[in-house]
Amino acid sequence: MRRITCFALLLTTAVSVSAAPEFAEQFLDNYEALSVDLLNQPAERFEVTDFVYQKDVATFTFASGTIYLMRYVDDRPTTALFLGSGQFSADIPFHAERQAMWYASGDSVVADDFEFCFIRFADDFDIQLRERFTPDTTTLGHRDYTKYKQAQGEFFFRPVVMHKQDNYFQLLRSQYERSADGYFWADINRYVYVFDPNQASEVEIRFEREGGDIESTIGATFRRESERQPGDSTLSRYHYDLQPVAKRGSVTLGDLDGMKIDAADITMDLRVVADSLRFAKLYIHHNLKLDSLRYNDDEIGLMRRRDFSTVGVMLPDYVYRDDTISLRFFYHGNDFSPGFPFIESNMPTPYDLTMIYPRDFSYLVPGLTGRERTEGRFVQSRVQPDRPFRVFAFQGMLNGWDTVQVIASNGMPITILQNEGINKKRFECYVPLSKYEPPVTHAINYLTTRFGPPGGVFGLTIYPEPDGGFTMPGMARITQDYCLIDGTGQLSLVAGREIARQWFGPTAYIQTDREQWILDGAVDYLGIMVVEDTLGTGISFAELKSRRSEIIKMQNDNDLQPLAGGHRVMPLNRVLKGAWVYHMLRFMMYDPSGGGDQTYLRFMRELALTLGSQPVSNHRFQQIAEKHVGESLDWFFATWLYGRSIPSGNVTYEVVPAEEGYQMTVTSSLNRVASSFRMPVWLRVQFEDGTSELLSREVRAGAESFTIGPFAKTPDRLVFNEFFSMLADIDVDKR
Repeated sequence: MRRITCFALLLTTAVSVSAAPEFAEQFLDNYEALSVDLLNQPAERFEVTDFVYQKDVATFTFASGTIYLMRYVDDRPTTALFLGSGQFSADIPFHAERQAMWYASGDSVVADDFEFCFIRFADDFDIQLRERFTPDTTTLGHRDYTKYKQAQGEFFFRPVVMHKQDNYFQLLRSQYERSADGYFWADINRYVYVFDPNQASEVEIRFEREGGDIESTIGATFRRESERQPGDSTLSRYHYDLQPVAKRGSVTLGDLDGMKIDAADITMDLRVVADSLRFAKLYIHHNLKLDSLRYNDDEIGLMRRRDFSTVGVMLPDYVYRDDTISLRFFYHGNDFSPGFPFIESNMPTPYDLTMIYPRDFSYLVPGLTGRERTEGRFVQSRVQPDRPFRVFAFQGMLNGWDTVQVIASNGMPITILQNEGINKKRFECYVPLSKYEPPVTHAINYLTTRFGPPGGVFGLTIYPEPDGGFTMPGMARITQDYCLIDGTGQLSLVAGREIARQWFGPTAYIQTDREQWILDGAVDYLGIMVVEDTLGTGISFAELKSRRSEIIKMQNDNDLQPLAGGHRVMPLNRVLKGAWVYHMLRFMMYDPSGGGDQTYLRFMRELALTLGSQPVSNHRFQQIAEKHVGESLDWFFATWLYGRSIPSGNVTYEVVPAEEGYQMTVTSSLNRVASSFRMPVWLRVQFEDGTSELLSREVRAGAESFTIGPFAKTPDRLVFNEFFSMLADIDVDKR
């Protein structure tokens, strides 16, 4: 049983009445019925034995006990309570998702006995139950009610603080189209199993990772059985109901800092991808108050709890595949940064905006065409970027900033903003311009030399504000409040990361959230490469080692997740391990005979070009990498993208005489990885005369011995895993 130590309040719903008021009002009545208290409420009671219910990968065996059916909508129950003895199991069909489940629950196997099961459903669970058993009519008594309350399944289902999903809306929209493959949600001990036909990834297996949590952790998630294809690379084939087409409208900014949305009128054009659709799930930041939502000039029904970003929308009529619908949002609020509505599909979207703002403020905005009109104390400008955006934002600031003009090596003008308010008196770690400008300029020169100018960017503005701000095309936020610590990448790392977002940032196309690591890892590793070019390999390798230490700590604490988990993966995990994936690929493409990093840079240029023009999936990323490595990389991505284990172990070596000089016998023992693990590593043999020789060798899981040489000169030392070519925790000793 759960012990809830943190209480959450059920939030008040906000509903707008549609052009079809009867439908919207009926929906609201049914929505509220889903939360009616069950004590002394009418119920159908079934005494069951050996009742087996299969829902996609999950099997529920109700061995013996009582099932109550309650909370009827359109004469069909939506709630089931089971008390007795039973078993729950689920067969996760993907390696990556079994690994993700291990993070959530501590085991990749999903199986549990239960005495209580709480179910919310809009499928044929009740029909199958009636086919086997005959009910009697009763009410839920206090004794069983107390057991059900103690189990807290109701709490986990209700849309409350910290729950990101409005489960009531999802259940009810499925109830209106009730079928055998409808909504099913079950709470079993610390597990939660969800089948939602209106989710991009329909099956979820959650686990209460810490006892007493008020939020369960998504362990595994994937498409239903009939739409699954084998292999982890197919996990990104989500099915979205809607795809973004464009966003347009106007936003009026005000308040003392010019960063409050006084009024917004934004139309979002959406293409229907589902066969048919009457309900839609949209998002707008919870700090923004949605005043109304219109469809075809009529106000329509919506469900939104006060502190939820989710907005459940009820269209007056069905729409169909390839239809384009326009939803017009009127809103205001204090959250300036995520100021536009969005949907689950994160495809970049064209923007066409009118900005109205106080004349005393300026805004760094991609596609800003300048001040078009002035009315009183307000200025109006047009914003029409020439590139679509996944996330669109802008940086507001008071006028009166000084500028420092610099020209990049490719001729691109750079404007470094300076403000008297950012100084060493106010900020302990203030970096003076003499130390700030060189690493910023060098990062720009380094990256533009290798990638060319960012698409659609003809100049770059550097914004040094310590807090807040965004890096967008043509504008990079690089703080001037930074503590310069010896032995680290210092400001070169920050500058490299932020400039890299010009190619791997908000305009890059990724297919789903499972590809977020591609962007997070790229910008961090390109920052490390800037550090290497600026401060040398010693400092860049120190940055890699610090990331390795953090990754190993995550593994030891069971906090490491497969990178392909998307937004389930902790951001730090995506950044640090993602950077290491890029590093390992770099040294798989490395040419010590003189080519150096040329192959790797060609790979990165092709990746950047592809991300700028078409959605990139994990499978497409692998294809691009394979093209430049020259072989299949299934084995590589099985470990580093879809797995969660970091090899550890030890290596010993000794120098022995050979017929033609000397050779080295090397013994490696790698554990904590699958038996199929293999990885090429670089070895450097250092000789007594101070020279060295570089070799490449593939190592495998378990214990193995191999010989390198012969060498004409006497070896002195073996550097195993030169260049840190493999992410691992390995001790090396000479016998």
